[in-house]
Amino acid sequence: VEGYVAVAMGRRHWVEEMLRLQGGAVCFLSIREKPKERLRIDLTALLDVYPLETSQRPPLPDYSFFVIETFPKLHYVMVENDRVRRTWLTAFDKARRAACQGAGSLRQRFLSSGGTDAFLARPQA
Repeated sequence: VEGYVAVAMGRRHWVEEMLRLQGGAVCFLSIREKPKERLRIDLTALLDVYPLETSQRPPLPDYSFFVIETFPKLHYVMVENDRVRRTWLTAFDKARRAACQGAGSLRQRFLSSGGTDAFLARPQA
């Protein structure tokens, strides 16, 4: 699944990019000249993907929004309407279920460990 979206880069700065779900990952591709991968996130590393509540939406009534949540960042995504947003949310749900079979999602692993192991672990040199 892929399509053109706008991604929030700051409070008032949106950039048009291509969003692609493939091979167990979500990819953000810059489209300035030719599509170039800007960011790749493994689907098992996603905490959640959900619609942005009406009260939190920017004042752009003709568009629809959803959030891709990871530990370090919330990625705000704008699409052309509610139908397209539902299509993306359904695609993320199916792809995450397939990617997390057996391993479990990052959220599930974090909660099952009591939520502390991830913060206590230190990188090995």
